[in-house]
Amino acid sequence: MGMILVPMAGLDLLFTISLIIAMRYISGCLIFCFLSLSIYSQMPAAGDANKTVSFNKKIIADQLDDPWTVVYGPGNKLWITESRGYRVLRLNPETGDRDTLADLNSLRNFPRYDTINDETDGGKPWPQGGLMGMALHPAILKGKAFVYLAYVFDFEGKHDSGKGENRTDGGFHFLTRIVRYVYDTVAQKLVDPVTICDSIPGSNDHNGGRLIISDLEGKPYLFYSVGDMGAGQFANGGRQNFAQLHDRYEGKILRFETEPLDNATPAGSWIPKDNPFKGNKYPIWSLGHRNGQGLAKLIVQGKTKLYLAEHGPFSDDEINVIVKGGNYGHPLVIGYADGNYNGLAAGVTPTDSLPGKWNTTYP
Repeated sequence: MGMILVPMAGLDLLFTISLIIAMRYISGCLIFCFLSLSIYSQMPAAGDANKTVSFNKKIIADQLDDPWTVVYGPGNKLWITESRGYRVLRLNPETGDRDTLADLNSLRNFPRYDTINDETDGGKPWPQGGLMGMALHPAILKGKAFVYLAYVFDFEGKHDSGKGENRTDGGFHFLTRIVRYVYDTVAQKLVDPVTICDSIPGSNDHNGGRLIISDLEGKPYLFYSVGDMGAGQFANGGRQNFAQLHDRYEGKILRFETEPLDNATPAGSWIPKDNPFKGNKYPIWSLGHRNGQGLAKLIVQGKTKLYLAEHGPFSDDEINVIVKGGNYGHPLVIGYADGNYNGLAAGVTPTDSLPGKWNTTYP
């Protein structure tokens, strides 16, 4: 789930949005469509009542291996992460020409389970996502040639028999890493990776996985969305939901520095000192998230605001304005705080007070 925000000066403004949309064929391959949407105001001016919205579609790429993030890079090229292909591609949207900026396949310690017969590997899962978020430093061509990537690199159950379920809770446990690369403009490759964080829990469900750089008081920071690991449902039914805990990464928005702090300890060198929870020990910026997969920023009245789109369980998808130290309710509040869960939780909690199996609301 992605999100694009378009500023409007007034209700009678006509504007055009260009969208890149991934479309899945039955065979599993993907194509990109370029849509140009001409959108009119909700209150058309006199004589404009017959104006319509126009759509133009152009296929600009196909045979992509589950594209996850698409951003514009230098030269108006599209930079794309392939979540299953573990490659960063660069695509010319006019010609369809593409090249590979980075191949991260050797950095994951598990195979493409989705291409292996279940009788061979026991039916082990692929993580939700894989190679996921990507953010380009806003000064990438002005001395800050940095590109940030988030990808799942470890599956704890890879050597276990069967599906590799965790022995404690029966869930599927992965690990996610955030890395900063340097864009080599001569070689046209991503080089010199530096790990920012490699202890983010992962799962085959609800990994979140979006990266964005957004300003706060004129300084850029790196934000990353982490889901709740699907705790309390399906294959992760026995996994506890830590979205409300201040010292766990699950169900959070994380904030990091775009460059390491001077004279800081190695473990905390990427964590801002003014993060709201336990200072520079944890990168947590906000909590109570289920599975945020759309991060976008918008300047409103001169200030940059950060927005998150996230999935609800059966309904109640949310779009939230993310603020420092904010608690967005999950798993105790879903959607509006209207009592629709009546004090119960949409998932497993660290307590044993809920009625369902593994302390969930589900029977």
